[in-house]
Amino acid sequence: MGSEDITGTLILNKPPVQRVRMTFFFKELAALQVTSLSAFIDNLRSAMPDVSEEFPLPMRDDATGVGVFVSSRTALPFPLISFRDPSTGRGIHFQADRFSLTWEFYGEGEEKRYPGFVDLREQFVIAYGKFCTAIGEQMGAIPDVTGAQCLYHNAISEIPGAGLALYLLTGRDDLTAREVIRNRTYAGARVRFPLLGPIESKVSAGVDTPSDDESDLWIKVSSATPESDSSLRDPYDLLDEAHDVLIRHFIQFTPEWLREQWKAQR
Repeated sequence: MGSEDITGTLILNKPPVQRVRMTFFFKELAALQVTSLSAFIDNLRSAMPDVSEEFPLPMRDDATGVGVFVSSRTALPFPLISFRDPSTGRGIHFQADRFSLTWEFYGEGEEKRYPGFVDLREQFVIAYGKFCTAIGEQMGAIPDVTGAQCLYHNAISEIPGAGLALYLLTGRDDLTAREVIRNRTYAGARVRFPLLGPIESKVSAGVDTPSDDESDLWIKVSSATPESDSSLRDPYDLLDEAHDVLIRHFIQFTPEWLREQWKAQR
């Protein structure tokens, strides 16, 4: 990811690869069909030529709270449709209960650098607005957003993978991977915990380390308004909260010396 600037925006400084995803979750649009969005899909295809259709990701059943692939209706489920522009690394993905924007940033050069949350948030606002317009024209109502999610994925080469996993779990950088794990072929870690408040958030983070030269740190935060809170809330409040929580925990999950090193290389 990178260091935090004075506005609270996370800045990419050094890592060679970064993937970012922002998502809105909404109540399932059970009547939605691919043909209903044909014009919207055609416009996306012209800008993002890589297109795929897959089975939808599991959706939360309102009665049981359990994730299901399809609802009880007999119609075919709306697929997960993905569009990607390989020249920019930008992608749009949606199904009957969610809408996501993804970005991939590689290597050096201003066009490859992470531009900051404010810039990406504006892109998300525009793209989701067009999606809502298309839904409204066909269904007479826009999606009812129930939650938001931010996911940041970074390749990190400055610290051995097992050492990064240890820091995620212990907050200590005075241990080395060699002292703890020998003859390993893989080392990784996962943490997950809830945060309660006016906006409920769930934090997940992990380190995957195929080798000491290849470490992958990811942090995912999902935010939602508690069901007991009947007040209306701007769905972008949920997205901003997810990002703010993510920044705080990125600082918690990475050593200060590493963040200072990235800052010095800006």
